[in-house]
Amino acid sequence: MFTQKLSMDCTQEQYEKELKVELGKMGYRESMMTDWRGCAGIVNNLGGDNGAFSNVGSHDYNDRGRTYLGKFNATLFLALAAMTDNWKGNYGELWRNKEAELRYINDWWKQDNVMGANNQWRKATVSEIMAKFGE
Repeated sequence: MFTQKLSMDCTQEQYEKELKVELGKMGYRESMMTDWRGCAGIVNNLGGDNGAFSNVGSHDYNDRGRTYLGKFNATLFLALAAMTDNWKGNYGELWRNKEAELRYINDWWKQDNVMGANNQWRKATVSEIMAKFGE
């Protein structure tokens, strides 16, 4: 299950170019997309449905305890949206090794199966992700 509830400013072009495919690969599904002119933001956990995302108006940014990330930052949004409570992780989820290097699961873990070797790897925290990709 996804662990982060997020919202962010986003245009239709940004969504289609940088978010839509990646969110789908993570297991999210598009739900109730509407006219972008009045709803220029993107959220996950739409209507309390943990696996759904949609565009919304700014009045819904903080609904259901979401964290508002502010202006468009696809890398940050995707890194946080990928976080799960699944011990194996998820597509796009970041892990950290003892040298503080962050890596995406989809880059190499499933091929090499080295993520848990010798307890050298653990999931990245929200703070670590914010420090790396936030402003």
